[in-house]
Amino acid sequence: MDKRLRIFRIQYRERLLDLSWRQWTTLGVPGHAQTISGSLLDPDALLIFSCSIARYDQRLFDEMLEWLAVNGSLLNIQRLKRMLPNSPETARLILGALALWMRKRGAESKWSSLSQSLQIPGREESLFFLKEGKPLPAPNKTDPIFRERGFLRNEIKLRDRGKSFSPDHPSNLLLKLRAFLGVNSRADLAAYLLTHEQANASEMARACWYSQRAVHDVLVEMRRSQIIHSSEKGREIGYFIQRDRWEKFFRVLPPLPEWRNWPLIFGLLHRIHEKLIDEKIGQASGEALNSELILFVRNLKPAIDEAGLGKIWVRLFPQSARIGAEALEKMISEILDEISK
Repeated sequence: MDKRLRIFRIQYRERLLDLSWRQWTTLGVPGHAQTISGSLLDPDALLIFSCSIARYDQRLFDEMLEWLAVNGSLLNIQRLKRMLPNSPETARLILGALALWMRKRGAESKWSSLSQSLQIPGREESLFFLKEGKPLPAPNKTDPIFRERGFLRNEIKLRDRGKSFSPDHPSNLLLKLRAFLGVNSRADLAAYLLTHEQANASEMARACWYSQRAVHDVLVEMRRSQIIHSSEKGREIGYFIQRDRWEKFFRVLPPLPEWRNWPLIFGLLHRIHEKLIDEKIGQASGEALNSELILFVRNLKPAIDEAGLGKIWVRLFPQSARIGAEALEKMISEILDEISK
């Protein structure tokens, strides 16, 4: 593999792990990582993403389990299921094993339905990787629950280090509202409206990962409370909340963190990671490698736009379109800087 690309691949993976650590630390996982303050976090999307990237850091994976043992009831499994078709197959299978582990620990039945829908018998592989990407050798004594789903790891022994999320951290607004209003679309839509001046049902459905019909019906009901208001412009109905009143009630101080479509962002980051570990890229060199990377960066534009990061592509790609590795590195660096605030 090209030396520069090999080094960058390791650096990129480290940055993904750092992003994951920072988000989990913000949610309450013990750690020394700097917390996130500029973005509202999405624990459902983070869990799916971590089922992939935390394979390169067992301590992160196990701290995540400790957190789930305390806060798992606040995850929205139905919403999470809507995100799964856009997620890597292996991440889905690991999530299935994790859901089985949660269920056997006595967690709610919602984890059982998730576990049953995410399993493929007859496969067996190491759950964790070394930092350079090689599989971590399986121990002699493996965890029976994860082994049942084909993933080999040491036996899980919780240290009861998990603690409840911090409700006063601005980035944890989604969890705070779920704890108060329930784990349902109402809590998530309220969080979206608190971070926006106004929005229509279609926009909120895409951003919050619910069906448009379900969002429309819930907003109509919420509007009857006269806490949610609406305005009409032609055929479009916009919904809004008097944020100054509810910011005080929920004890959140403006400016509130930015809402990001984390499922799409994490999907973009995973797609880049998969490209960097692709054997075809590893065997290419010279002009062939450069052309492959330029094409890849060009093809990323729709995903970058959809993830709400299109300004970065517009600003950077024309300047370095002839140098594939440079274009990719600059693009990724800018994206990670933007979403890590």
